[in-house]
Amino acid sequence: MSNHRRELSRREVVRGGLAATALGLASTACTRSAAPAPAPAPGPTPAAPVVATKRILILGGTGFLGPKTIEAALARGHTVTIFNRGKREKLQPLPYDVEHLYGNRDPELPADDERGADGALLRPDATPRGLEQLAGRAWDVCIDNSGYVPRIVAASAQLLAPHVGQYIFISSISAYGENPAAGGDEDTPVAKLADPTVETMGASFEHYGGLKALCEQAAEMLAAEDIDAEVIDVRVLNPFEPAAILASVSRTGRLCVVDGGWRNAGWAAEVIASVTEALDAGALKAAPRRITLPDAPAPTSKALEQGYYPEARHVAEAARAMLASRRIAS
Repeated sequence: MSNHRRELSRREVVRGGLAATALGLASTACTRSAAPAPAPAPGPTPAAPVVATKRILILGGTGFLGPKTIEAALARGHTVTIFNRGKREKLQPLPYDVEHLYGNRDPELPADDERGADGALLRPDATPRGLEQLAGRAWDVCIDNSGYVPRIVAASAQLLAPHVGQYIFISSISAYGENPAAGGDEDTPVAKLADPTVETMGASFEHYGGLKALCEQAAEMLAAEDIDAEVIDVRVLNPFEPAAILASVSRTGRLCVVDGGWRNAGWAAEVIASVTEALDAGALKAAPRRITLPDAPAPTSKALEQGYYPEARHVAEAARAMLASRRIAS
């Protein structure tokens, strides 16, 4: 999956043509012939194609396709960064000189996600956590070859889409509902899950294909959004100096305030009031948004906490809503 406009069939993606394109290779089909092709006539050796150097991020990198992808990229002069939990290297060090970032594909978990016999995290406060080491970085290409759960693929695609030139998700032929005949393409039915919220492979890996198909859809949808945001951390609340926020809103025409306090008479309301008072009429392209605690007492159970505290998905939903809104009439 790529956020470039070139159209590729599912079969091309499964065969790895898109990954080869990202490394500066020519895409080749896997064909079968009755007899080997005749050797080419002797002649001068053609010059190697000139490949532009790319900064490549690989999500995973130490297993499955990762090591071969790293080897191919380095051989062509690209610079490589890998992102993973760092577990495999403890047993088998990676024999390549690459930048290594640590974290967890699941944004809710630390890199050290070892669990005890009761299923609880042994070190729940360990760092780094989630995708935090990817934040604020940029690459030419991201190759996602370790995505198996739609929620997790969506998290990385949403974070990286504005900061990579191309996001490539490595899928599987199992994403088809059944093995297609020759010529299978995007119209061939894909595997479906009875419960699309499931996040396990199943006892016999029966969920694998359906999960891969949903991962494709999540990566394609979110990477295509290409939403970029300017984040301003207001360190001093009194006296409040809105100059940086005003400059940002003047460029973007939008304002979303995230505050850990309550909505009514809260700090988010004060920021929005101060900014809108200072702006010229018509400067806003969408109504400002507040993401705050609900006007209710703090919960004391884990289940209620999930609907009480602001999360990243709330910010993403607000951003999408503001981009979909029409300009406010002056």
